[in-house]
Amino acid sequence: MDINSGCPKDLLPQIGYGVTIANLTIKDTPSRPTGYQYLWSVIGHPTIQAAITHPGNFMVVDWYALFQLDSKKSLWKSIKYANPPLYTSAVMLTKVIAYNELEE
Repeated sequence: MDINSGCPKDLLPQIGYGVTIANLTIKDTPSRPTGYQYLWSVIGHPTIQAAITHPGNFMVVDWYALFQLDSKKSLWKSIKYANPPLYTSAVMLTKVIAYNELEE
């Protein structure tokens, strides 16, 4: 499993977010016919993007575009694959309600 593959180590202190995005790539041994990749973010609304791909078709994140540190790069093109994924899906939580039964 890789976490934040390709993220420059000097980038996180520069943006001041700490670790708020996790890009996870699952590599099976022995290899399976499909691979799983997840991108979880808590910048703004909590969001997860998941993809099923052929082995070796890993998610590539342009970290500078994702954090909007390069005005010439598009946020909408910050996640790429060498080949189209077999399946992708994303969920954004627009409202999180905390409930503590002890206080009610």
